[in-house]
Amino acid sequence: MSKTRKLLNSLSRTTNPTTRAQVRTTLTLSNPTKSSFGYTTDSLQPPYQHSIETTSLQPSYHHSLSFQSSRIRAGRRYVLADSEIGEVVGSAGSTKGTEESWKEWAGEMLSDEQGREELERSWRNVLRDLEGVKTSGIQVPDIPFHSLSHHLTSSSLGAIKNAGVVVIRDVIQDWEAINWARDILTALEETAGRPLYWHPSLLTARAHPSLLSALSQISLALLSSETNYILSEPIQTTLHSSPSLLPPSSNPYIVNPSLSPISSLQLHLTLSPSSPISSHTITPSIHAATYASLRPLFKPIQSKISLYDPTLYLSPSNWTLIPSSSLPHISTEVSLPHLQTTSIPTLHPGDVIVRHAGLPVLGEGEQVFLPITPLRDTEANKEFIKKQRQAFERGLPPPHARVGLAVQEQEGSVGMIRSSGGRRVMGYEL
Repeated sequence: MSKTRKLLNSLSRTTNPTTRAQVRTTLTLSNPTKSSFGYTTDSLQPPYQHSIETTSLQPSYHHSLSFQSSRIRAGRRYVLADSEIGEVVGSAGSTKGTEESWKEWAGEMLSDEQGREELERSWRNVLRDLEGVKTSGIQVPDIPFHSLSHHLTSSSLGAIKNAGVVVIRDVIQDWEAINWARDILTALEETAGRPLYWHPSLLTARAHPSLLSALSQISLALLSSETNYILSEPIQTTLHSSPSLLPPSSNPYIVNPSLSPISSLQLHLTLSPSSPISSHTITPSIHAATYASLRPLFKPIQSKISLYDPTLYLSPSNWTLIPSSSLPHISTEVSLPHLQTTSIPTLHPGDVIVRHAGLPVLGEGEQVFLPITPLRDTEANKEFIKKQRQAFERGLPPPHARVGLAVQEQEGSVGMIRSSGGRRVMGYEL
C-alpha cells in the first residue's frame, strides 16, 4: 500500500475533526490592526470557536465518488520539468542560493588568518551559548492564533526570537485543513505520487486570509518586513529537515538580499491529524542555527569512542578548524552532537509551526504539511516571483523545482486565486 493511500485511509477515519477544541473559550482581540492584505486582525479570528459538539461544521460534501471513478480520472500529461521550465521562464538569473552563498562565505573565512580566528571565536561562543540553553531548558513557544498580535508586541516576542520556533494554534479550521489534505492526496494517487504545485486546494490554502494574516504578523515581527511573496511548494509528509546553511550574521533573521528564493523563516501548515507514532524534535534556540552553519567547518580531534569520558568529546578543546583545502561538500550531512533536542508539541490540523530555516528538525511518523516560505520584497525575489507566476500560468512546476518528469497541471489564471492577499503573494496586484 502506498504512503498516499495510507494517509488517505487515516483521514477517512477522522469522523469528527471538531472534537479537539470543543472546550476552548471565545477570546477577542482588543486592538485590531489592519494588515497589508486588507483585512483587520480581529475579523480574522476563527469564526468557529470550537465551543460545542456539532456536525454542522462538516462540509456539505463527503467525496462520495469512488477513487476509481472515471469522472475524476482525467488523463494526465507529463513533461520534462527542466526543459519546459527553462523554455518558459528562462534561467534563474544571477541570484545565488544558500549552498553557493555558504560555500563562498566559508571559503573566504578559511582563506586568511583573521577569518579563521573569527570562526574559532564564533565556535567557542556558540558552544557556550548552547550550554546555557541546556541549563535553562527552553521549550517550544505555543500560542493561539487569536492572541498572536498580543504575543508579538510583548515580552513574548523576545522568547520567540531566542527560541527560533513557535507553534501557532488554530489558524485554519480543523475540517477545512483535513479536506484540503484529502483532496490533494486523492489527486496525488492519480499522479503516482509526483508532486503537485497548483492543485485548487493548494491555491486555496495559500490564499486563506487567516494564514496570510499569521504570516504577515510573524514576518513583520521577526523579519522587520511584512511578507510580500510566498514560494509555491508541494505538500510533504514529515517535518524532518536538515538545516539551511545560512552564513552567520549579527541578525540571524535577515538574509542577504541577493539570495533568492531564500528565507530565514519556514512555516508549515498542518493538514492532517498526528498519528500515534508521530513525533518531532527540535533544538529551540536560535544559537542552534548558528551552530549548524559553523559545524561543517570543525572536526573532532579525538573520536567519542577513544575518550574515557564521553563528555570530553564535546569540549571546545576537542574541536579544531579544518584547513582551507578541506571545505566539505555541501550535500554531505554532518552530525550535530552539541544539540540537545526537545519535543515539538503535538500538531493538529490547522496549526502552523514557524521555525528558523537553520534549525534542524527530526521527525518520525507520517503527517501532511504544507510548507509556506515567505519571501521579502527584494529585486531578486521580485524577479523570481515573476517566473513562478509564469510557470503557474502554464501549469508547470515553479522554477525552483527540479523534479525531472513532472505533472502538466491545469493552466493557471489570476481568477483561480480567491483572495486579494493570495493574488498579491503570487505576484499579481503589485
